[in-house]
Amino acid sequence: MVTEIHTAQWVIVDVLGAFVPASALTMAISWLGEHSVAVLAMGFVITFAAASLILLAYLGHRAEHRQSTQDRPREEPIFEQQQDGWISIADAIQLVSESIGDTNRAGCYPDTLAAIRAAAYDGKISIRGRKQLPSRGDFRSRDAYSDLRTDIESVYWRNSVLNAYSTSPQQQPDYHTQPESVKAWGPAGPDERNHYADLVVSALDLFRQWPTRR
Repeated sequence: MVTEIHTAQWVIVDVLGAFVPASALTMAISWLGEHSVAVLAMGFVITFAAASLILLAYLGHRAEHRQSTQDRPREEPIFEQQQDGWISIADAIQLVSESIGDTNRAGCYPDTLAAIRAAAYDGKISIRGRKQLPSRGDFRSRDAYSDLRTDIESVYWRNSVLNAYSTSPQQQPDYHTQPESVKAWGPAGPDERNHYADLVVSALDLFRQWPTRR
């Protein structure tokens, strides 16, 4: 339907746009004393054709420009998606993976997770999360965590890593950290109540460390 409307608009604009100058030239020729029907008709036809070609070229250029603009992927820089200066861990991983060229999506971007962990440990980026409560359900349960996000100290990353859940926007509310090795947190292993869920990263720190898509 839209295409048909545009076609009709093109026809109307082209016909009117060519008819007006052709008519004007024909009247000018007649006014100058030329009354031969053949000459007047020839002048009208030539002018009409030339004006039509010019208008079609112009309209075609506009349509091509409009289509290229519509086909261009809508850009939504991660920096503009932040909330109160913080962006989700999944968005942060996307940004860093693009910045360092980590394309191992199947492996959950191991180089990216390592880079973010190292930067957090060195105090170069700030990460917040909902800390696992001393007693409330299994660490896999979303109810086992505080309702508030708090800063994660840099020393935490000495023996903690980001897990596969952190790479998925659909699993933002889940736990995102785990011990570097089975007993890294203590004898209870992953059951030590030391997980963090729902991680967010400081957008300012992130773009300073990996200045891309700004």
